[in-house]
Amino acid sequence: MKKLTSAAFLACLPALLLLAAGCSGTRKAPQAAPVQTGLEHHSQAQAHLHSGDHEEAIEHFEKATDALEDSHGEHHPETIKAHLGLAKAHKLKGEHTKAHMVLVKTGGLLKKCISSFNPLAGSLVKEMCDIFKSSGDHQAAAVIYEDSIAVMQNTSLGRHPAMAETLINLGETYREQGLHGEAVEVFKRARVVIEKDYGRSHPQFAKALMGLAASHTASGDHIAGKEAITLAIDATEMPVRERMAELAAQYAAMAGLSEKEADHGRAASFYRKQISALSVLHGDNASPLIAPTLNLAAAFEKRGMNKRAETYLQRAVQIAEDAFGARSLNLVQPLERLAALHRSSGNTAEADKIMERVKEVQAAPERPEPAPAPLEKPEEN
Repeated sequence: MKKLTSAAFLACLPALLLLAAGCSGTRKAPQAAPVQTGLEHHSQAQAHLHSGDHEEAIEHFEKATDALEDSHGEHHPETIKAHLGLAKAHKLKGEHTKAHMVLVKTGGLLKKCISSFNPLAGSLVKEMCDIFKSSGDHQAAAVIYEDSIAVMQNTSLGRHPAMAETLINLGETYREQGLHGEAVEVFKRARVVIEKDYGRSHPQFAKALMGLAASHTASGDHIAGKEAITLAIDATEMPVRERMAELAAQYAAMAGLSEKEADHGRAASFYRKQISALSVLHGDNASPLIAPTLNLAAAFEKRGMNKRAETYLQRAVQIAEDAFGARSLNLVQPLERLAALHRSSGNTAEADKIMERVKEVQAAPERPEPAPAPLEKPEEN
């Protein structure tokens, strides 16, 4: 009989261990299936609801509400979301009585949620009201909004965006019912709350104004509607202008760096972007556009694109004239640049003509002192 080598023994060892475990009757017990959490049940319920399987959705929403009440508490936003999902599922299945019973319970939980100062209360109120509005019951939705606002204004949520959001939603609900007078009053209140607590740059300020404008217009007061829209535009443009100032500086920095690397095509691209940003801030013919327009012309000139350079030099002259007048010293630099371009292109007659104009500007008597600009310093007495 051959001896069992150590290598062969090691190869057989796993099988021997399994055999020994089987003979001794000690087998590993199967692991229990993990218990699903309330959020997992909620996720499954939503998937069934979207696929149209309302029965399965109801089953998982019920499990979700039970589990979430135990883990999060009955007036936690996640618990309320599960209750609202259950109401939707019953409604879509045609079980309107059951849906109503769930909504009645949810309304009580929602008031507790608002009283606990939860910032998600506003979105939950809207979700609940949307269920009523989807059935055409705008009046019930309006009552819920009114009750929620009454609770909010006695808590810290009265100074939270949730309050403004709920006021705007109430105004929209009134407007959808044709109650434009009531809507106007609510939107006015929303505007005051938002402006006082968050400022005109807050997105909800413009939203409240647009609701106010729509209500005024629907009731025939077009002048008030126009005034509200004008204020909304100003409020919306405010952060845009702030961002444009930053962008203009960033574009200028990138253009300058590209010039240092002799990448004049890239520099021209960023000068154009800088000009666009400054146009939003100041208008198309404002003095801050002169310097980048001259820089853009120079970038084209360095690439041998003299026609394009001429176009932008003429544009710089036009901006200077519009901003400061035809006799301003601000015209000297763009005119001299334009004359030099014509001279380098062999068009000496046009260059001489432009330089004659430069002399006229410089010799203009009793010229009113222009405002300081990027191309001109105040004259010293």
